[in-house]
Amino acid sequence: MNHIEKYKKQQRMYARLFLVAGILCAAAGFALERANLSLGINLRLITGLGILLLGLSLGAWLRFYSAEKRPEAAQRMVAAESDERMTAIKNKAGQRGFWVSMVIIYALLMWESVASNGSLPVLSADARWYWLAAAVVLPMIVYIAGIVQGNRE
Repeated sequence: MNHIEKYKKQQRMYARLFLVAGILCAAAGFALERANLSLGINLRLITGLGILLLGLSLGAWLRFYSAEKRPEAAQRMVAAESDERMTAIKNKAGQRGFWVSMVIIYALLMWESVASNGSLPVLSADARWYWLAAAVVLPMIVYIAGIVQGNRE
């Protein structure tokens, strides 16, 4: 089996796995919401996870169909995944994203610790939510910017 066939088989497997997991998770979340069960968490999170998995499935299907319809594009995708320079760029960008995440989470943790003894104002639930969302979104932005910057150099 050549590299292109292996790549297509892998993308099809990921697409099917994420599709099944997404449908099961979204259906479970929807059913739990309709049953009005109190599990101590917001049940929409389960449905949201299912939607995320369905989005991952869509991405894998698109990569599979692109490789299926255009073999030259598949060859480029396989070469790009195994390119040492690109791997180094992704690793460096990932490290930067990790550190951004760590700084945000550490700052939030320190704020909460100092606020617990009254030295700083306690963050509202909304403010805490925005900081946690930033800890997820900003590292992704830093990662993507790092890849773009690395490819320009």
